[in-house]
Amino acid sequence: MATQVGWVDRTGHKTLKSTAAITQYSVVKVGGSGQCTACGVGEAGIGVALTAATASLEYIDVKLWSAAGTFPGVTASAVAAGAVLYTAAAGAINDATTTASGGILGIALTAGASTAGGDVIEYTLPGPIATT
Repeated sequence: MATQVGWVDRTGHKTLKSTAAITQYSVVKVGGSGQCTACGVGEAGIGVALTAATASLEYIDVKLWSAAGTFPGVTASAVAAGAVLYTAAAGAINDATTTASGGILGIALTAGASTAGGDVIEYTLPGPIATT
């Protein structure tokens, strides 16, 4: 589980309680109660669930976007290396532009990345994005 010191998280991980079952490596968000749930299509998250929750009120380890390094993600469909990624249903990730309303999530790094939904790939957060 994550280590927390006061209000400052020094590991880039945080332990959060789930509101429902969450698949390992799903993108998660926090609700008003402070509990986490899997992101839906186009929603902005706070990080990736490194552990799964089989039901509500279970504690999971979340790797926050502020953490160093790359991130694992579960694909919703086939994804190629170098693809721009967005959040899909149930905390999954994909390269479908129909999910762009939540903004760019990351860039797929895994060579030959994914051939089907449900694969786990590696991705990095995007750098600065040009607006002009």
